[in-house]
Amino acid sequence: MKRAILLAAVALGSCTDATLESHGQLPKLAEALMPLGIEPTVARTEVGHLAYQPPTTECPHVVRISTVNEPDLMHEPDSESYLSLGLDDSPDEPHVQLRTMYRGFRAEKGVQRQGEMSEVMVGPTSPTAGCLPKTWDPVEDAMTLGWPALTGRLTGIHERWTGHRVAGKCNRAACVDPKTGGGGPDNHHRTCVTQDWQNELVGLYEHQGERLALVRGTWTDGHGEVGPGNTTGIWTERYTLVNLEHGRPMWSRVRLHHSFPQPTADKTWSPIDRTWEMHTADACPGSLAAHGWDRPDDVLEAVEDQLKLQADPKLIRQPVRSKASQPRPKAPDSGEPYIVPKPSETPQPGAIPPVVAPPTE
Repeated sequence: MKRAILLAAVALGSCTDATLESHGQLPKLAEALMPLGIEPTVARTEVGHLAYQPPTTECPHVVRISTVNEPDLMHEPDSESYLSLGLDDSPDEPHVQLRTMYRGFRAEKGVQRQGEMSEVMVGPTSPTAGCLPKTWDPVEDAMTLGWPALTGRLTGIHERWTGHRVAGKCNRAACVDPKTGGGGPDNHHRTCVTQDWQNELVGLYEHQGERLALVRGTWTDGHGEVGPGNTTGIWTERYTLVNLEHGRPMWSRVRLHHSFPQPTADKTWSPIDRTWEMHTADACPGSLAAHGWDRPDDVLEAVEDQLKLQADPKLIRQPVRSKASQPRPKAPDSGEPYIVPKPSETPQPGAIPPVVAPPTE
């Protein structure tokens, strides 16, 4: 009997600690969602099923992406873009094939991509999105920053797991002196390998009868910890709110601090603080709009544009073929190619025209 009481007390204590963690994150989450008119409350549970669900044919997912750099970068202004995820003609489990439409920074005319989704991941992802002070690929960056790797199972508060791989150019930061940015023989002892994203479930909430999970992700190049106190290396911190009922992120905010000086808009060099933020912009179940966000007119127009692109991808401007790629003209009444003079051979007034071979029978 005493043992049963002791076990119950231990279980109750662990639940209380987990719930306190949700309460601890609530002020920061409430502040971020207040402009959207959403006020979540702490859920009476310490576990949630973290898994993605694909969009439906009738309701593609549309998100708004904004980036703000402090100070302003020389080669990349602050921007706002839109990305949509729709099903292709033949979804295939367990990896659902996606048609991705993007219009915004670096692709003002629009671009179409192919992607895929499982319960734990959406991709393709960028291996450098967590460390670069500017955009590498707007679509793959979004897949990395806005859709963190999930567990695909019941997950408890405080539980941690490894996320997307961070590699490529990000490994260079681990090879140099964090104070000078220099390499050479004095730094050959460094591993030149960085860790992957580290994810953790830090809170469970409720709003309008649906459960929400707050997932924190961190990355560092190994020079110090994640947080404002680290002014010697590169670190990234992400908070993503996932709607558990519909398996989609509602909101995500990523802060990336790059201590190594970068060229700025005023033609100086300075460390960069980069904030990347994503909001669901459609009105599908599990979106911010479905939870009460009164979307402004510019968002409604952008969503309508994305839905048109999903319905007819041909609306995206096709690249103009170069003259070299144009088919050669045909001779009249013949299947043989007509020999076109080169620009240097173009007949001038009074010049003898070039001889053209007649078509053979």
